[in-house]
Amino acid sequence: MIVGRIKVSAPAMKDALLQIDFAILTQDKVEILKNAAPEPDEIEMFASTPLEDPANSAAPDIFYSEICKVP
Repeated sequence: MIVGRIKVSAPAMKDALLQIDFAILTQDKVEILKNAAPEPDEIEMFASTPLEDPANSAAPDIFYSEICKVP
């Protein structure tokens, strides 16, 4: 599971990507993200169906939901 290997919260990772924060975006984390990037159909699914209750959602769903917001 990539969420466990990254060890950064989904909102923090989204912010790091938007700000290009190299303190968080280490080479290892970028490689993990590159290999686990959502496919176009997954991006569309998360964009069209936001999580109803993030507090009760699975960590990978929360992570992908946040990452899909990065242009």
